[in-house]
Amino acid sequence: MADMLTRDEFVEQKGSVFELELSEDDSIKLELIEVDEVKEMGPYESFSVVFLAPKDCGLESQIYKLKHEKKGEIELFLSPFFQDEKGLKLESIFSVAAQA
Repeated sequence: MADMLTRDEFVEQKGSVFELELSEDDSIKLELIEVDEVKEMGPYESFSVVFLAPKDCGLESQIYKLKHEKKGEIELFLSPFFQDEKGLKLESIFSVAAQA
């Protein structure tokens, strides 16, 4: 399992495809479509990333294992928040201690 990716690393991979493992034999492809700017919230900094999944894939809010050809495997908590004809949008929010 790779270390957690930083915001800058997500920005570098915007537009690329991550494979979401549904089971040992089944997966779907997600496209990284958005990486938010860092927001300062007290002693924390946060940002979010948004993936686009196939329409009607039925994903629910939970931790998923994602694989990326350059970044390896990561686990992210993804929550669906919008669906249209393009697909289902899933968001993951990151909060880290602000750098002094």
